[in-house]
Amino acid sequence: MDRYIDAGLSFLDQERFRKAIAEFDEAIRLDPQSTEAHNLRGRAYIGLDQFERAIADFDTSIRLDPESIEAYINRGTVYWDLDQYQKAIEDYDAAIRLDPQDALSYSLRGGVYAEMGQHQKAIEDYDASIRLEPLSIVFDVRGVAYSELGQHMRAIHDFNEAIRRGSRNAAALNNRGTAYRSLGQHPLALKDYDESIRLDPWNGEAYANRAQVHAFLGQDGESQQDLERAVGLGIDRAQLSHFICECISHFTSPSSL
Repeated sequence: MDRYIDAGLSFLDQERFRKAIAEFDEAIRLDPQSTEAHNLRGRAYIGLDQFERAIADFDTSIRLDPESIEAYINRGTVYWDLDQYQKAIEDYDAAIRLDPQDALSYSLRGGVYAEMGQHQKAIEDYDASIRLEPLSIVFDVRGVAYSELGQHMRAIHDFNEAIRRGSRNAAALNNRGTAYRSLGQHPLALKDYDESIRLDPWNGEAYANRAQVHAFLGQDGESQQDLERAVGLGIDRAQLSHFICECISHFTSPSSL
C-alpha cells in the first residue's frame, strides 16, 4: 500500500490530482481503514474543486481516527472555501483542542474570523500563532486586521516585521502602502506600491492602490495608466473609478483640509 501512497503524494505535489486520486483509490482498496489515504485523497479532491467528495473523505478520516488534526484542518479549510464559516471554526477549534501548540490552526481560525469581519478575534488568534511560530505571513495578515480596525501604526509595525522576515514580500509591501495611504503619507505609499509591483507585476490590487494615490496627487496620466493595468488584471473598472472619485472628494473637502 505504501507505494500507492508515495506515488499519490508525488502526483499531489505535481498538482496532477486525477492521477493522485487513482493512486489513493488503490491504497484505500487495499486498506479501507487507512486514515492517511482518505485524508490525502480528500486533498486531491480539493485540487479539483470537488469539495463534497473532499469533505466525505475527511469525514471518513476523522471517523477512523478522531484525533486526526490534519483531517480537521483540511475539512475546516474546505468549509472556509465554501463560506461555511461556523463549521470551519468548529473544525479549527477541534484541531486546537487536540494540539494547543499547533500554530497553523490558530492562524487559519483567525483568517475565518477576519473574513467574518471579527477582526479583534482574528488578532487574538494571530497573536497565539505568532507566539508559537512567528511567520512572515501571519504578521502580514495581523497587520491587515489592525488596518481594518483603523489601527494603522500597529499595522505598519506588523508589515515591517513581515517584510523583514519574508524576502520578496510583495503582499506585505502592498498592504503597508495602503496603511501609509490611510495616514496620508502618500510618498511612502507610492514607494511601497512601486516595490510591490516590481516584485509582483501581476497583482492588480497593487496597481489599483497606486492609481488611487496618483489620482489624489493630481497625477492623472499615471493614475489612468495604473487603472488600465489594474483592469487588465481583473480589477472591476466601475468600482475602482468610483472609489478614486470618492477618495479625491474626501481628501479635498473642506472638512479634511
